[in-house]
Amino acid sequence: MGTSVSSDAERTYGRGGHLQNGHGRAGRETILPTSEALETCDGWLVLVADPATGDLDTYGPYPHPEAARDAERRRRELDDEDLGDVVVTLVRWHRAS
Repeated sequence: MGTSVSSDAERTYGRGGHLQNGHGRAGRETILPTSEALETCDGWLVLVADPATGDLDTYGPYPHPEAARDAERRRRELDDEDLGDVVVTLVRWHRAS
């Protein structure tokens, strides 16, 4: 059974663990996807992208609450290592048909 990743990130965690909206502006509010969006995917992946190296890593799939906690934890760890340019985001995961 294969996997695929949709291209529509629901949240992006910027430096300091602050959520960023789709326009890249940091904010402290937590924006949860609608219940419909949660039901239209098979799980969530945590995507970590390092612009300096071009490396991409994914973790999961997880249920949404677990994915959000994992993304927040990874953001804090990266900030502690002064790697604020690394992007941490959630993406929907769909099983390949």
